[in-house]
Amino acid sequence: KRLSFLTYNLNEEGTFTWNPGFTQETQTYLGNQQSGVYGNLESSSTTYANFNYTDTFGSVKLFGQFGFGVTNADFDVSDTMLKSANAMYSTTWTLGAEKNGFGAFVSQPINIESAEMTFSVPTNRTVNGVVVNEDQTINFKSEREIDFTAYYKYNVNNISFKTYVEQRTGAIDGQGVGFDVAYKW
Repeated sequence: KRLSFLTYNLNEEGTFTWNPGFTQETQTYLGNQQSGVYGNLESSSTTYANFNYTDTFGSVKLFGQFGFGVTNADFDVSDTMLKSANAMYSTTWTLGAEKNGFGAFVSQPINIESAEMTFSVPTNRTVNGVVVNEDQTINFKSEREIDFTAYYKYNVNNISFKTYVEQRTGAIDGQGVGFDVAYKW
């Protein structure tokens, strides 16, 4: 849910916008699930801000985006090893250019930069059978993924067509090819 946005016109065609927002999830945080002995996730809330840039130089359009988010998750820690979870920090960004319908960009999908959780981990047992626990803090930051995408798009009346190829690296390696058609009412 976007709260509001602020646009600053750089020139006749260039803009810089700021889009803050807030989202709530049930039993997930940034689309991730966690349950069982590691803590039972009940809900999460993310506050974020996206900064967008577009400008045109001659027939070349440049665009970029940077986003930053802070996520707080609520866990049921009863009968689990989870003791606490700190706020999680995430980023996303895109940088690209387009000319005459041909474009390319490099991007990072949402990446968890920091997500520290402290667990009470059983380490040994005393002679009397008492379990001894030790607190361990683990950072569940995600492996960075960088995507490279090239595309071609064109419009005919109210119909837009776009075809693209992409190469994903990092967390989700792979290639993709796609074709989109959209109708503007």
